[in-house]
Amino acid sequence: MLLALLVFSLQFKSVQTFFAKKAAAYLSKELHTTVSIKSLYIKPFKSIVLEDLLVLDLQKDTLLSTPAFMVDINQLSIKKKIIDINTVQINNGTFFLKDFKDNSSNLDFIINYFDSGKPSVKDSTKKPYKIDFGRIIINKLNFKYKNFKAKDLTQGKSVNFDNVDVKELSVIMEGLDTKNHLFKTNIKNLTLREKSGFYLKNLTAETTVDSNGIELKNLLLVTNQSRLTNYYQMKFNSFKDFNKYIDNVRMKAIFKDSHITSKDIAFFAPELNTMKLDLDVDGQITGLVNNLRAKKLSVKSGKATYIKGDFVIKGLPKWEETFMDLKIDMAGTNKTDLDEVLSGITGKKKKIVPAIVNKFGNINFNGSFTGFQNDFIAYGEFKTKLGRIVSDVNMKIDKNDVPSYTGNVKTFDFNLGNLIDEKSLGRITSSLYVKGRGTELKHLTEKLNGKVEYIDFNNY
Repeated sequence: MLLALLVFSLQFKSVQTFFAKKAAAYLSKELHTTVSIKSLYIKPFKSIVLEDLLVLDLQKDTLLSTPAFMVDINQLSIKKKIIDINTVQINNGTFFLKDFKDNSSNLDFIINYFDSGKPSVKDSTKKPYKIDFGRIIINKLNFKYKNFKAKDLTQGKSVNFDNVDVKELSVIMEGLDTKNHLFKTNIKNLTLREKSGFYLKNLTAETTVDSNGIELKNLLLVTNQSRLTNYYQMKFNSFKDFNKYIDNVRMKAIFKDSHITSKDIAFFAPELNTMKLDLDVDGQITGLVNNLRAKKLSVKSGKATYIKGDFVIKGLPKWEETFMDLKIDMAGTNKTDLDEVLSGITGKKKKIVPAIVNKFGNINFNGSFTGFQNDFIAYGEFKTKLGRIVSDVNMKIDKNDVPSYTGNVKTFDFNLGNLIDEKSLGRITSSLYVKGRGTELKHLTEKLNGKVEYIDFNNY
């Protein structure tokens, strides 16, 4: 009779809370810290509702705080060894993880307490429990991580992965798999704010996380200024590689109708902090930030600058040391736009492109570009306001931004007079070997050798 009364009384929230508080007090004594709970209600085989759970670490700092923790159960069968959870929901929680210099963490004392010692030999004849999570919902969780082994815990303009402070993390995760991967799930509407200023508005993707890689399929990623779709993969040796993202994290990205800003990338690659660049991107990119390959990539920037083709780019984000091998299907720009784009890349406010380029108007190009920004070979066809040019020219730009050039140039109905402000000259069709220096007409030096098919002179 007494046993039946006890079982019956355990169905009431007040009784469950009483025993939960007793258990919390016992754990506080055993763990030499504070474990407290406001209330607990368990509906057998259906749901668990827990309010105001607080766990302090051994330094008396908050390890875990969950004002509201709810579990909705589909099926719980001890006999069949099935635990099928429909929904786990955490509201307004806080979790603070620390790694100390002695390689311990502030979570170890709990893990060690519940560790039974040497692992027992598993009985292969026994059926393991089948545990399924239908959905995990997190609303406005605050997460902090600090690695006291790190040399630098200061907060700059980028995310410091040894000193992370995330606010208002909210997400829905469906179909959780931790058997075959560290973490695999369908992430919906993940949003968070990091103290560096990084704001993730929405991350939705079929997500796989392992100790050496992250894969995002059917990706939608939206930040304050960027929008990425459709696939993104990162490969690394450990998560610490994110502190040297440029050199250590290998990427594969397939972009569709995406917009990327260097300001967002700089949160993870601080070397880009001085860069100001906005790009519309379609196509595939693979490799490290400092060693990228692009296939069928289309990039637009500014108002009139675009390029499409297959590219190899080595040396970013150090623009002056970056080598480019660009196979260009089509490209276009003009002086005004190119000045703005290059100024954003280099961080130099002065106009970089020579004034004479303005005479060409909108420039369209197909061919190849190989070399550095101040020493390159341009091979291909230019279509301009003045006419058509086919070039195979090596150009070098000195420290004073004065170019020298050597190579073969063909012109087709090209308005030479307009270019050099000589009214007596008109259009020219020619095949020439050119060796020269400078862009300003009064300082221009040229050596020409070749064939002129025709040239307009005084309207003849």
